[in-house]
Amino acid sequence: MHKLNGSLDISSLPALAQSELVDYFEFLQQKYRSTNRHEKNGNDRTRFREFLAQPIKVKKITKYSRDSIHER
Repeated sequence: MHKLNGSLDISSLPALAQSELVDYFEFLQQKYRSTNRHEKNGNDRTRFREFLAQPIKVKKITKYSRDSIHER
């Protein structure tokens, strides 16, 4: 793997390839911009625990019979 000095000359590529490369670069920036994965997963777990701690409120519970579920 070669180290780059911060710039890359993509002018020799066709326009479509340049566009794809820029899109992929933006994807990688977004992917690695967030904090490391362990911190992110910990945050997801905390949010999930908070979600489970609160009851889910519904207006009306509808019970279906087995036959009505499989009706066409």
